[in-house]
Amino acid sequence: VPPSAEESTALVAYGDMGIWENGVMVAQALSTFLSRTNSSSSSSSSSSSSSSSSSSSVEQPPASLVLHVGDLGYADGDPVKWDKFAAQVNPYASALPYMALPGNHDDLDGLSWRYNPRPFYRTFRWGRLRVIALNTEEVAGLQRDSAQYQWLVDTLESLEFEQPRPTVVVLGHKTLLTTSTGHGGGNVPLRDLLVPLLIKFKVAAYICGDDHGYERALLVHPESGTHTCLHLLVGSGGARLDDFVPEQPSWSVFRQKSFGFLRILSFATHVSAEFFAVSSPDVPPTVIDSFMISSGGPHSEVKVPVLLVVLSVLIIVSFSVYLFRACLRLSAVPLGRRSLS
Repeated sequence: VPPSAEESTALVAYGDMGIWENGVMVAQALSTFLSRTNSSSSSSSSSSSSSSSSSSSVEQPPASLVLHVGDLGYADGDPVKWDKFAAQVNPYASALPYMALPGNHDDLDGLSWRYNPRPFYRTFRWGRLRVIALNTEEVAGLQRDSAQYQWLVDTLESLEFEQPRPTVVVLGHKTLLTTSTGHGGGNVPLRDLLVPLLIKFKVAAYICGDDHGYERALLVHPESGTHTCLHLLVGSGGARLDDFVPEQPSWSVFRQKSFGFLRILSFATHVSAEFFAVSSPDVPPTVIDSFMISSGGPHSEVKVPVLLVVLSVLIIVSFSVYLFRACLRLSAVPLGRRSLS
């Protein structure tokens, strides 16, 4: 049963793993990480005592879902590679719900048979999150006149009436906007198709792979230039890492040529995220980036408007108090003296 909006939970996401040495390293690190954090979180409910070294993990909710955003084992139709990949992720894929999206190196028949039945796109609620998974690999299946596109529009429109308002994240393998050199900065036709929808319906984040590395960026509205949706590149599961362009534009908030995985923490009141870098099978994953996620995009984008609203209210209240006191003073003055003034 999916966790409710009031329950604290977590999920992890990554893409582009493969069955090479680094993919094996990330899978092993993730398996150990999930085993430790989930066991420490569950044990905290039965025991209030804990050492200082484990207190930080006890405070975090256990991960209850694993999302693989395409390019699983790079099987390309080879059943032996599929089986090798399955054994690699089995320690956690057999213990937790595991959902995989199609990537350009996943034969769709093999993916459908093993991990994700067609048509590959679907949506579900998970804590405060509303997860929308897309199939970006069948190009004809994501055009304006396609069934998937109409389904996406209908789904996003329906969320306007969902209470409490969920934090919406959209998943797809293809990158929309990145400084990675892997695929030329992102898929432009898909960007032109999806970004207006993501902005219009206040999607909090688009999570993807395809390019290899980690980057937290801000999607830019094509007309207003406002930043209201996070673009999270997590193609960091083990495939050979790509370089980034030398200069880092303002919309690229954080980037690192690193293997690892993203963890999203869903609480009753807010959603946060952190990226764990994996550098060695002998070294625990390390947080290198952490941030808040809101239902309308990154929290840093909404602090200023909220502050302005608070200041406006204070000014109005202060002015109202001033007028009220002035009226009281005026009412206390005799009528004859008022006329003289």
